[in-house]
Amino acid sequence: MKNCIIIHGGPLTDTPENPHTLHTLYWHPWTATELDTYNIKTHIPAMPNPWNPKYDEYKKVMDNLPVTEDSVLVGHSRGVAFLLRWLGDTKQTVQKLIMVAPNLRTDSADLELQSFYDFDIDASIKELATERVVFTSENDDLENIESAKLLADVLECKVINLPQHGHFITQEMGTAEFPELIKEIVD
Repeated sequence: MKNCIIIHGGPLTDTPENPHTLHTLYWHPWTATELDTYNIKTHIPAMPNPWNPKYDEYKKVMDNLPVTEDSVLVGHSRGVAFLLRWLGDTKQTVQKLIMVAPNLRTDSADLELQSFYDFDIDASIKELATERVVFTSENDDLENIESAKLLADVLECKVINLPQHGHFITQEMGTAEFPELIKEIVD
């Protein structure tokens, strides 16, 4: 049975003082509610210490989720980097990988944070994820636009450019609704 797992990004500022509610922000809850109408169970885990992410800590959470060959994985920003690394590591097959405003932070002054992103994109993800989609916007940060272009090239992704969506957060989208994502998950 098809399910969906959404991995949130990092906080706007990387500090532990921020309340950790990222899994309840932006389009994530609206997406889960909409997918319920299609009988698609959605999991949106609160990833540990998102201001200072550690791959092994995120992996422990992900390894306890019901990922199957019928799953749709959705990553937002930093969540994309995690999903790419996790798929390359585990070789789990999934129906679809959707990457929203991908951030593959390649030049961080914070070496500890940068270590979260130190991995090579495994080209076998093209076979592990039957379909691959990248959502991007021309008014996102250049680093994220470049990440989207890289993924589109390396993983041969379908690219969906939504004007004036910024980093796909409510403040920049002007809404918490993301019908284009629902269409990609359901189709």
